Amino acid sequence: MRGEKSATMRNPHTASITFLSIGVLASAELLPMLDKSLWIDEGASLYSAHLSWSALWHQSKVVDGVFLAYYAVLHLWVEISANIEWVRFLSVIAFGLTVVVIGHLGNRLGGFWCGVIAAVLTAANPLMIDAALDARPYALSALAATIAIYSLLRWRDSADDRWFRRFCIASLVALVLHIFAILAPLAVLVIVVLVRPMTLRRSWRRVVVPLGMTLLLSVVYGSLVLGQRGQIAWIPRMSVTNLLVDAYGPAGGYPRLGRIPYAMIIVALVGFGLVLIWLGRRRRSDSVDSSIRENLVVALAWAALPTLGLIAVSFVKPLYVDRYVIASAPGMALAVGLLLTQALKLNDPKRATRQCRAEGIAWGIIVVGLVANSIMIGSTAFENYAGVARYLENQVGVSGEIALPDHSVGTGVEYYLFNSRESPRLWPETPSQLYITALDLRENQVAFNSAQPNVWVVEDETTGLGAFLDNLTRHGYVIIGTRRFVDLRTVTVAHYKRSGR
Repeated sequence: MRGEKSATMRNPHTASITFLSIGVLASAELLPMLDKSLWIDEGASLYSAHLSWSALWHQSKVVDGVFLAYYAVLHLWVEISANIEWVRFLSVIAFGLTVVVIGHLGNRLGGFWCGVIAAVLTAANPLMIDAALDARPYALSALAATIAIYSLLRWRDSADDRWFRRFCIASLVALVLHIFAILAPLAVLVIVVLVRPMTLRRSWRRVVVPLGMTLLLSVVYGSLVLGQRGQIAWIPRMSVTNLLVDAYGPAGGYPRLGRIPYAMIIVALVGFGLVLIWLGRRRRSDSVDSSIRENLVVALAWAALPTLGLIAVSFVKPLYVDRYVIASAPGMALAVGLLLTQALKLNDPKRATRQCRAEGIAWGIIVVGLVANSIMIGSTAFENYAGVARYLENQVGVSGEIALPDHSVGTGVEYYLFNSRESPRLWPETPSQLYITALDLRENQVAFNSAQPNVWVVEDETTGLGAFLDNLTRHGYVIIGTRRFVDLRTVTVAHYKRSGR
């Protein structure tokens, strides 16, 4: 790549240690939050991970086929330990490695400080932090997509076709971990071909086969899981209100009080960089280096195109959820890093000592703010199944039982209940239920006749319990109280008692 030697740090060993340190520190910061309460989607992961290979395969034919690869990895991972902390640790590892890889990529494209900025902003990204503490495939898919793009850009700059094959392999890994993760590598590929058409022409005979196989397998895989598109029926239709929230794109995440400060810092850094570039070009005749411009276009495409594409499609068929574009989070961090480092280069490097100290203090405040924001995001529970279980332990006695409507809710509550000294009685389940979120409670006459006088029903926001509750009422049960556990999502425990007892 033009200017590559001057753009990278003179001591690669020191750069590697720096980026590894950022990744390790960012991961270590999240370790104390690994034991926070799991939520309904993690319940689905734990349930699926404990299925036999044949049962997992049969389940994937009707539901969560898009997560089959992740569930298979988790099936092996839980052989070591089934604790939620260990299950989430896999995502923490992927999170830390993504920080390291984007740091190295930033170093190659824009210099050492570009790598540092990209690594820090990736580590502080709300979506990345959510994914790191989530027993779901999003952190792993973001890592695979980042490795794919790193390999693609190495191929662009070196003409070594082994890097292109690595790009194809990593892209397919991203695809099977989460289908929308492949949008980021494909977006960057399109931009690379458009900006440097000679890159493809010089070696098209050697890359056409791996590229063709990658596209073919992507289409085949997409067609296989397309039949389960009902799983995303919960995504709301696009509206003006939703569009304002979706505009966060890869700067999104939960809670809202976490994504707002991060987005404000990103906007402030971009504004600061643009002002510096404008001032620098007024003072000097230097223009922005062409290689930096090209890399900035690549980073912006990585950051924006998957979000824009999913939002556009969502006006016809709702598809957009911010965690579906988590693979774009490193691209956004890289774009900010490239912009800032170029802005600083265009300005006089021999700044006054007072100015340098002020800049150092400003960067220190930003880093401290990002760390504090990261801790707040990481410590926020999505749902409080741990609290639900503690409440039930204290309420349900020998004359009561608990109705857990589906596999996800059941696994989430049972994970904590079965760690207690005395496990309460549970409402009987159907002998076979392949759908993870379908009703898992028996509704035959025997189940109702043998039920305890007191029944506690756990209701998640996504659970369809209408028919079961109607049946419960017809068999003489009346609701006498509810307890709501309000976090980012609400879980309700309703107490039903059979009248006359």
